[in-house]
Amino acid sequence: MRRGFSAVLAALLAIVLSAGVAAAQTQFGTISGRVTDGTGAIVPDAKVLLVNMATNTKQETLTSGEGLYVFANVAAGTYELIVEKQGFKKAARRVTVEVAQRLAADLSLDLGPVTETVTVSEQAVIVNTVSGDLSRTITQSEVSNLPMLSRNPYSLMTLAPGAASTSGVVGDARGGVTGDATSGGVAVNGQRTSSVNYLLDGGDNNATFAAGTAQTVPLDAVQEFRIQTNNMTAEFGRNAVVTNVITKSGSNRFHGSAYEYYRGSALSSSSFQDNANGTPKARFVRNQFGASAGGPVWKDKTFYFGSLEGTRVRSAGNQRYFVPTTEFTGNATPNASAFVTAFGGLPASSCLDGVVTAQYIFETAEGQGVYGAADVANPGNVFGLFRGGTPLAATGSGPAADLIPAATQLFCRATIKVAIDTGGGTPQNTWLATGRVDHQFSDRTALQARYAFTKLKLAEGTSSLSPFQGFNTGVRAQNQNFILTLTHAFSQRLFSETRAMYARNNQVSPLGEAPGSVPCWQYQNLFSTPTADPIVFPGYLPNLCRGFSIPSGGPKNIYQFYEGMMWSRGRHTIKWGGQYLHMRDNHTFGAFQNFFNRANTMQAMLDGQVDLLSGAIDPKGKFPNDAYAPAVDGPFGPPRFGRHFRYHEVSFYGEDSWKITPRITLTAGLRWEYFGVLHSPKHERFLDANLFLDANGPLVPGKTIYESVRDARFSRTNNLFDQDWNNFAPRIGVAWDVLGNGRTVVRGGYGIFYDRNFGNALFNAIQNFPNYAVITVTRAAGQNVPIDANQFNSLNALMAGGSLILTGSARMLDKDMVTAYSQQWNATVEHDVLGKGIIASLSYIGSRGDKLYSLNNLNQLGSCLLAPAGTLPTCVPSAGRTSRLNQTGLTGMNRRSNEGFSRYNGFSAEVKTRQIANTGLTLNGNYTWSHSIDNASSFFGDSAFEAFFGFGFRDAFNPALDRASSSNDIRHRFVVSWNWALPWAKNLKGFAGQALGGWTISGIYQTQTGGAFSVYDGSGNSQCNNSGTNFCFPVLAGALVSQTETPVAGQPNTFTLYTIGSMFQTHEDFCSTAGVPGSTANLTCTAQVLNVNTGIESPRNLFRTPGIWNLDMAVLKDFRLPWEGKQVQFRAEFFNLFNHSNLYAVAGQNVFVGSSSTVIGARGLRNDGTVERRNIQLALRFTW
Repeated sequence: MRRGFSAVLAALLAIVLSAGVAAAQTQFGTISGRVTDGTGAIVPDAKVLLVNMATNTKQETLTSGEGLYVFANVAAGTYELIVEKQGFKKAARRVTVEVAQRLAADLSLDLGPVTETVTVSEQAVIVNTVSGDLSRTITQSEVSNLPMLSRNPYSLMTLAPGAASTSGVVGDARGGVTGDATSGGVAVNGQRTSSVNYLLDGGDNNATFAAGTAQTVPLDAVQEFRIQTNNMTAEFGRNAVVTNVITKSGSNRFHGSAYEYYRGSALSSSSFQDNANGTPKARFVRNQFGASAGGPVWKDKTFYFGSLEGTRVRSAGNQRYFVPTTEFTGNATPNASAFVTAFGGLPASSCLDGVVTAQYIFETAEGQGVYGAADVANPGNVFGLFRGGTPLAATGSGPAADLIPAATQLFCRATIKVAIDTGGGTPQNTWLATGRVDHQFSDRTALQARYAFTKLKLAEGTSSLSPFQGFNTGVRAQNQNFILTLTHAFSQRLFSETRAMYARNNQVSPLGEAPGSVPCWQYQNLFSTPTADPIVFPGYLPNLCRGFSIPSGGPKNIYQFYEGMMWSRGRHTIKWGGQYLHMRDNHTFGAFQNFFNRANTMQAMLDGQVDLLSGAIDPKGKFPNDAYAPAVDGPFGPPRFGRHFRYHEVSFYGEDSWKITPRITLTAGLRWEYFGVLHSPKHERFLDANLFLDANGPLVPGKTIYESVRDARFSRTNNLFDQDWNNFAPRIGVAWDVLGNGRTVVRGGYGIFYDRNFGNALFNAIQNFPNYAVITVTRAAGQNVPIDANQFNSLNALMAGGSLILTGSARMLDKDMVTAYSQQWNATVEHDVLGKGIIASLSYIGSRGDKLYSLNNLNQLGSCLLAPAGTLPTCVPSAGRTSRLNQTGLTGMNRRSNEGFSRYNGFSAEVKTRQIANTGLTLNGNYTWSHSIDNASSFFGDSAFEAFFGFGFRDAFNPALDRASSSNDIRHRFVVSWNWALPWAKNLKGFAGQALGGWTISGIYQTQTGGAFSVYDGSGNSQCNNSGTNFCFPVLAGALVSQTETPVAGQPNTFTLYTIGSMFQTHEDFCSTAGVPGSTANLTCTAQVLNVNTGIESPRNLFRTPGIWNLDMAVLKDFRLPWEGKQVQFRAEFFNLFNHSNLYAVAGQNVFVGSSSTVIGARGLRNDGTVERRNIQLALRFTW
């Protein structure tokens, strides 16, 4: 499909290459049309003038010999189109051009003197008669008037047909904006949420590391934006889904705004959750304030516009922990006491609020028997907890004299205030600013310069929260985006657009005051307390400890250069150009930087010991199975957590829009894209390493994949994976104006689209041997491994006089990984109802994604069963190393590759209008039915229902087995938005006019069915769960059960959605029945289920979340001031007007552990972490 293009395509590419490296995506539209006389005959050499109504800037051209004209590089706005020729009356028509719109505007000239003008009334919405793409423009009126909870324009993306919000129902919020949970998680026409291509004024605006938007701008700086949901032109790159936000420019009239938006708990309702539990309503305050101003610097020539906005969110909740007391430190060893008190001393706590005693820990948390009971085998000894350092018998008993009294209050409850979202958004201080200058050198040349700035600070405790001093951290960001665009008309037929962009996106989650060498010391049974609040000790994220990545972040610099050309000749409009993008990802990712030091028992903690130690070290050039001896190789130390990867991206395109007949336009083009391989600068290239399949021994033809995994080895490399040069993307679109009057159009298109991977998926290759190793080691009985404020002191003590045989996992980049791509197509019938500007359409949209980016562990426990007989030295499926295909000491082999696929079919019905008659009502609505199928809906398993349970595939070597409805499969969705400027009293003067006029009502109603999710296996001991990577599915044992909504007795706001006890068996229970009766750990059998008998496991995504609906409304009142052009607006916005609490499945509880297992739901608790309630936002605006 991507090969064997004919010599014609090669020739087309050669033409494109001759244009140089240049512009591939645009913010500008085109206006083209035909000029005829009253009989329909063409009118050549007529003068056509295009005048911007806001700036009075002009473009001029002549019609061709076929009566055709074209204007390129037309910015979004309202224009007057004037045509004149001697012997005819002048014709004038007002047109509105949207972002990157291709607009057809035919005009007819009447005989008569040129001094007379015939004005054609503006058509409110013009049917697209020239291209085969599907899109939705969010107009200036919608941006200004529709209710938006966080005033983030991207929240309006869900107004487009085929766009579905996924963050609430399934918790897939990738693609959002930091600090704004409402901004991301939009799946469009079956594409992944990470695949939306965000543009700002036509330039790249993607957060390249995590996916999403990089730069946000104040809403008052947004002119409009366009969501291209099925783009079929070659000039736009990456995915077919493009969101292009255009900032405002100045005009000949001085204008501006000043505003304050307030949202607070005093105006919000209590949530369903709070009411059910009798919890007082949490308090919050959100203020958004700002100003904007624009106008002429030099009338008709130079214009400016600037904006500034601040956001302040203040809210807090309570987080409770059990923390050590003086009675703990008094009974612990000196090193344990020193560690606990080294960070600001003991946290303040209240034993009246909650207490954990020595007896409770021994008897309840650890279940070790009766506290103080005598040890018959050792007279004089008793069982319990003893002062640190007390010698204990082999039975665990100790001298009665050293027993800690049963009632000793070792831990008391500490309640700390934490900055959390209680209704106003993540607590933050944010500043947004833009500045823009436009200059018109002549009617042929124009220059645009725009700068955007973001500074954000999320409160401490947002990233890491601890009751101990020095471990609380937040998030900081400072982003900048500068773009310079030059447009020029070389002639009436040849146009160019030149653009240069620089962006610096710097978001960091830093360490706090405590250094990165401090371990997180954790008690194994930390949640076994009377109130389930955790017992915590010093360390970052003390209730999690393992697997987080702090610090994280750093500056990403992006340099982008465009050049685009357009040439009109006869019935052909030919475009060609290209793009070069250079990206510098200067990133720190502290994965396992802070060691996870676990104590298995409370006695070990009192003794100041570490039973299990896990963290990142520098293996100093060593590989799995090598011995690291501190006495020889030097003390253990950290690896390098920061890297400076570089990327180069190049693309070229060429296309021809051919007006075959006055009614039929065919657009055909070809795009070529290269997304570069990440690589380090010269001074860091020695750090680049990867795992390569089939890298041991001679190359043997016909090796199976299992043998290639067996022979995989790490190696330093300057080529992490092969470059993919053959990304050719043909595009074709057709538009047929059925009757030739612009009212009924049939459109369609087909295209291939390539997509870059996001940085986080690739960056983790820094964790590969021989430069980085994540080790896990355990303390032997009687060994002294003291807890220490420097984690490497504990590790070096553990390895004193010995050596560590290195083991670890791989973040493998498939050497043969290629660029993911999709085929997309659509067919649309669109009609202007009664010629009144009410546009109705029916569309079919289809897509097929192949070689989508995937993550998959090829070296799970028990995988040795897959190896051909005699190809492994040993295979013990129930063991560790010898149970794997690769037995070199490599654990997980987490391969980044192209094993994903997707399929999508959808039908949309849409109605849109700018205004219905003279009612003042603007209405846009659409309904979409669709079915999205895939085998992996995201790279990392971004759904909240997946994130708790791993990633990858049920069968590592048969990814197609996971074909099922997508997690983002929203089968039905309906959305309608309106803006109604009440028409009555608009001409009244005085008090009556002020009181009765100037009212506007706007709103958004959305309803949709739920998404899909899986239930996972909860075995306590199986080779799948012990592997800890790929998803583990239970064994299917019964029929699918129906969804219910049954309240759970004694548990407020808890509902049973699915009773699944009869559907499944855990791997452990299945193997207890089919293998060794009474056994709870037949690991050989569970290895068979995981690796060989995967077909007996549950299919993926069997279950559906409930559907949801929501209504937001706004009431606006404008008050005219005595001074011309100045007014004050008061607005009240009602979010979730009816205070409706939707029912959501609770993520993280979708696990099967036995016959009593259920999937539960809760009202109002969205899976993006936000809570539904009615919020009222008040605003006061002054405009001039």
